[in-house]
Amino acid sequence: MTEENLLYRQRHSLAHILAQAVQRTQQANVEVGIGPAIDNGAYYDFLFAEGHEVKEENLKEIQNMMQKIIKENQEIIKIEANDATAKELINHIMKQQYKEEMRAEFASQ
Repeated sequence: MTEENLLYRQRHSLAHILAQAVQRTQQANVEVGIGPAIDNGAYYDFLFAEGHEVKEENLKEIQNMMQKIIKENQEIIKIEANDATAKELINHIMKQQYKEEMRAEFASQ
């Protein structure tokens, strides 16, 4: 694996760790969008319940949770599934509308 591929995978994994930290510290049922690795790091799109706002003072709490999650040494794996299985996973287990929108878009291509 090239150094560039390794950096991309690390950034992608950190995006998922960020999503998990936000779910643990801010709102368990937050809607998550995409969390790609980008040239200078990674990000994740979130849709919080009406009235919920993440403020600057929440960032340290999120960062601390990310560090805790990393120390948990969770196994991060890539799962490949057919469309029917992916739809079931997204709609009935994850219950994430934006993930379902992306799945449907990819399935139609």
